[in-house]
Amino acid sequence: MSRPGREPKTGDPIRHRLENGLLLLVLPRRHLPTFTATLIVPAGTAVEPETLPGAAFFCSQMLPLGTRKRPAKRLADEVEGLGGALGSGCDYDYSSVEVSGLSKNTGPFLDILADVALRPAFEREEIERRRVQILGLLERR
Repeated sequence: MSRPGREPKTGDPIRHRLENGLLLLVLPRRHLPTFTATLIVPAGTAVEPETLPGAAFFCSQMLPLGTRKRPAKRLADEVEGLGGALGSGCDYDYSSVEVSGLSKNTGPFLDILADVALRPAFEREEIERRRVQILGLLERR
C-alpha cells in the first residue's frame, strides 16, 4: 500500500515476442505482492462457423475444466492450493484465459496457464456437465 500523497510506481511495459508469434506484455507493479497473467488470442465468436453458434464461448468455458495432465478436480485444487484464481472468457474479437495469485507463485501459475491454453482436455463428463449448466442458464432467461 502506498503512503498518503505518494503514487505507487508502475514500471514501463515490457514487450517480448515469443517464438510462436504471441506477444507477451508485462506491466511491473512492484508495490503489490500479486500478479495477473492473461493470454488473449484473436479468435472469438466472429470466427465461429455459422453451423456452430456458441462454439467459441463454449470452448472458452471448458478451458479451466481440466487439461490432459491435470483433470478438473486436480486443476481446481492446485489453483486453490496456490491461493489464486483461474478464469477464461470469450468476446466477439478474442478469447482469453487468465491466472492470478501471489507473485511468489508466478512460476507454477504460468505453468498452469500454459497447460490450460495448450493442452485442454475437453473430457466428455466435463463437457456434459458444462452443457447442462449453460442450458439451465439459457432456460432461466
